[in-house]
Amino acid sequence: MRFYSLQTFPYELASTPAFLSLSYLIKMLSETNPACVVTAVLKEAIRLLATVQPLLESTNPESDLMKYIDITESSDAQVEQGNTTLRSLISLYGLSGLISDMFCAPAFSHGRNAASVLQAFVAAQGDKALTGLGQLHRYRKIPV
Repeated sequence: MRFYSLQTFPYELASTPAFLSLSYLIKMLSETNPACVVTAVLKEAIRLLATVQPLLESTNPESDLMKYIDITESSDAQVEQGNTTLRSLISLYGLSGLISDMFCAPAFSHGRNAASVLQAFVAAQGDKALTGLGQLHRYRKIPV
């Protein structure tokens, strides 16, 4: 699953033909062992959400991302933190597209594996992953 967080992937990965190929591969793997695939995908989503959690919990009325965009007076550590945060956001965008594609697949939605998939989802803290992705989706700060 770390393949989705490679540094060389474009920000619009979820809308590229390469993403469709990766998504297809994950769907094929899920037909063999859906519980394993659900666990791996959600584990990666939770790992990436942990890296952007400070951004989501910030009470700063200003934009927290602006310091990563305007780096003229930034230290190397701040540039590295910005790189990590922005790459995590890009990877989460790709993973959210994968989760969407994955749960539309017949192996998850129309099969006899539904009980095992649900059990794997709960065991992998799927509610935590979906809550975090929802919080990220609704994240919006308007500079004052």
